[in-house]
Amino acid sequence: MNFKTFFSYLAVVAILVTWAISANAQQSLSTESSIFDGISHECISQSDIGTSSVWVKDTWAEQSFKACSNGTIETLYLNILDNPQTTDLGVQLYDYHHNLIGSNVMHLEEGMTGILKVKMPVLVSEGVEYTISLRVDNTSKVKFGAVRLNESDGTFSVGGWNLAGQLEFAVGQTDRNVEEANSGRIDIPNTYDDGSATDENLADAFVAFPNPFQNELNIEFTKALKGETQIVLSDLSGNIISREVRTDVQWGERITLAPRYDLLPGVYAVRILNGTNVTNYTVLKN
Repeated sequence: MNFKTFFSYLAVVAILVTWAISANAQQSLSTESSIFDGISHECISQSDIGTSSVWVKDTWAEQSFKACSNGTIETLYLNILDNPQTTDLGVQLYDYHHNLIGSNVMHLEEGMTGILKVKMPVLVSEGVEYTISLRVDNTSKVKFGAVRLNESDGTFSVGGWNLAGQLEFAVGQTDRNVEEANSGRIDIPNTYDDGSATDENLADAFVAFPNPFQNELNIEFTKALKGETQIVLSDLSGNIISREVRTDVQWGERITLAPRYDLLPGVYAVRILNGTNVTNYTVLKN
């Protein structure tokens, strides 16, 4: 066993011990209400009421859940109990094949506690299991609310070790109507706006993934857009690497940008143009 593996093992063991101790110490907490009771969405998947805690440090934590409807995730909620120092929290979402479908990085200031809201506009299907993955910078640690359950009910793991419980979380969704056309194509009607996209902000009209990307970058639209829409991938000097043009983009439509030559690792820009609206989004190339 090399030193890196050994210290990773020690980090996971420390988390398991903290989990057990905090569970015993907090058994007297009230179980009548949840910290997420005040959130409002058309559909919510959430954990049981949290009465425990877990530190995440030097490793990753994963929490699985099942989508409560055919729709789009709007916000992921986590309960932060302690954050001793300023750090970045990486939040990723994987489908049931463990393909990365969404990601975000949250900057946490020292001492920040309470409900953390993470935007994650990704299309999901009712009853399908998805996985939330959390990673903290290896020089930092964050204490999350957690739930102790029976062994058979555990849906939470740290560093690959399954724990008998859940991370304290909630996933807020908006519903969609899905109809299968005669051609077999799934038609996803726009339920977000009235079709007048030129009067809307484009910043929340799409999601780019995976981010970071390697050979291909997917752009998936969470709003229908009238007229011509340009999707442009460029470097930070403005040099165009890839461009796609579509007319009357549909909600749920996915466009893949595949540069014809290898890109150097670094920061790139996605630009979406529709009518008089323009928005830019930064992506990373591994």
